Amino acid sequence: MSGLEIRTERADLYDVNMIIVMRIRIEGSINNAEEAFSKAVSSNEVLNTKVVIEEDGRAFYKPNKTPRSFITHTDEDLDRIRQQQEKIRFRLEEGEFIRAYINNGEILFLMHHLGGDGKSLSYFIEDFLTAASGEELTYKPMHEVELPVTSAGIIGKFFASLLNRGWTDRTYTWNDLDKAYGQYWAGKTTVIEEKEEHLGSTLSMLHDEKIGYTAYLIAGYLQDMDKTADVGIAVDARRKGDRSMGNLATGISFKYRYDKRKDRLDNAKAIHKLIHSKLLSPYKKYFILNFMPMLRRSLIDAINLVHAGTESDPVAIKAAKAMGYLDDTKDLSVTNLTSLDIRTDYNGFRLVRLSFTGPVVSYGKNIVSCCTLNNVTVTTRHTIRRIS
Repeated sequence: MSGLEIRTERADLYDVNMIIVMRIRIEGSINNAEEAFSKAVSSNEVLNTKVVIEEDGRAFYKPNKTPRSFITHTDEDLDRIRQQQEKIRFRLEEGEFIRAYINNGEILFLMHHLGGDGKSLSYFIEDFLTAASGEELTYKPMHEVELPVTSAGIIGKFFASLLNRGWTDRTYTWNDLDKAYGQYWAGKTTVIEEKEEHLGSTLSMLHDEKIGYTAYLIAGYLQDMDKTADVGIAVDARRKGDRSMGNLATGISFKYRYDKRKDRLDNAKAIHKLIHSKLLSPYKKYFILNFMPMLRRSLIDAINLVHAGTESDPVAIKAAKAMGYLDDTKDLSVTNLTSLDIRTDYNGFRLVRLSFTGPVVSYGKNIVSCCTLNNVTVTTRHTIRRIS
């Protein structure tokens, strides 16, 4: 591979909070974790690359013979490790995409979003457990989302032109990202709240009403917001049967004010209609993936650096405000991986629990993530907290 340019996911490059978290619990014992992890890395092309920023500012995944992703044993509390590690920049330029930590029967996986999306990490975990079980793995090449439409339309072109106007191109470096990490994480940490449920009866009720659980979940969070909320949803953009690693997702957004005169179910019906109308339109479903490459690359980087507090260019600040990277961030950002299609039974051990948490990205503040395994649904809410 000569190098795949980072285009649709360019916004992930200079975001200082781009770590996907998964935590699993195993019954039984894994005795060859390091070897199995290495095999899983070798089987996924993206994990055998490094990110290279060219002099003209373009960024590429380039082949890398010495991947830096790792797994290690620890006696420390795994959530404390997560809070420590989120402040330490992933060395993407050296091929570091995943950090994993084992404490007895639990394993914490931290993955930079440029290594893949939530489903990607679940498939990597399946590869890791399959290799630990002594089985062979299938090599999975990386690729971009296959877009059914290739235009952001007149509105997208006009908005991109407006944001690009007056911007002087420049090339940011890894040193700029190091400074952004130092500035942003001074006096901050993140907190993950977790809820575990058996949703059998709820899902049956929603099935009868022809409503998706994501809409019902969103309604539950909006019922205490006395405002018109700005909601973003991550949407799977994989082709059927695609189990490769990569950022193979798109996103939609909408505004909704919870109607206090109606119950949660009726509000969920209204939210479901909003979501469904967006997903039925390829233009709306893939708008963000077509729109982002229309912005100047370094402007996208600058918007993230404005959020981190290390860029003060007035054009970048104006663009950051317009894109919702400053005070007017999304009220709620939701990712529902639904029922995970990964194995749970292996030779000598079993995967009994998995929780998933998305990153508190620059344009969000309440990050809600959800997945189901073994008929148990785990929902997390990820937020920033200031510390003294």
